[in-house]
Amino acid sequence: MVRTLQEQTDLGQPGWPLVKGWLAAAKNQVVVLEAEIRTREEALVRLQVTSRSPLGAVALETGGVLVDGGWVRVLGADSPSMQGIVAWNGLDGPNQAVPGALLVGHDAVGGFFALNGGKWAASMGGVFYWGQDTLQWTDLGSGYSAWLQWLFQSDLDLFYSELRWPGWRDEVRTISPDQGIAVYPFLWAREGGPVGSRARSPVPMRELWDSSHDMAEQLRHVPKDSPVRIEPRD
Repeated sequence: MVRTLQEQTDLGQPGWPLVKGWLAAAKNQVVVLEAEIRTREEALVRLQVTSRSPLGAVALETGGVLVDGGWVRVLGADSPSMQGIVAWNGLDGPNQAVPGALLVGHDAVGGFFALNGGKWAASMGGVFYWGQDTLQWTDLGSGYSAWLQWLFQSDLDLFYSELRWPGWRDEVRTISPDQGIAVYPFLWAREGGPVGSRARSPVPMRELWDSSHDMAEQLRHVPKDSPVRIEPRD
């Protein structure tokens, strides 16, 4: 049974004041993106969660949240600035991006965060991270609320210690939240050296999503530690 907007919002104790409190206390820079009210309401209905939950509150009240200079992008409603949770998850169509999970954020080097709805046997309701350096999903050991607070409060330099480079803030500042930075040699390649010494260029986030999953599929049957030769296509 599909719940209506009124059924999802007429509950008392909305979650947005709680999230606003986390935003106000954030140690990392946070920027809340705007979106049209109709789009935000549609996002909540598509998600079929209540506005009392932080996930529903972010969808209903924002067009997303940029964290730490835009390095991490929390998905809200679709907005002029950034595609949101409806577009990324195919909630307006028949195909879900990650069956059994919900994409809830991405970062500037093509990492993605997903909320487990049954895709993985462990950590139901937990947040998993797809890394361009591993080409696999990793359990972060927290639910959505704790994940938001971690983004706002933690030392992200520590989590991204192998993926950031001197001057990354200036590069991220020049791209839109719908873009990421493609790195070559790829981040999963051992021979590339520090990220700062590799070639980098802005590309659409969709390209990073598609290319990394295509690559993971191609490498799935390659024995561990086997050499791989990458030949660029014309």
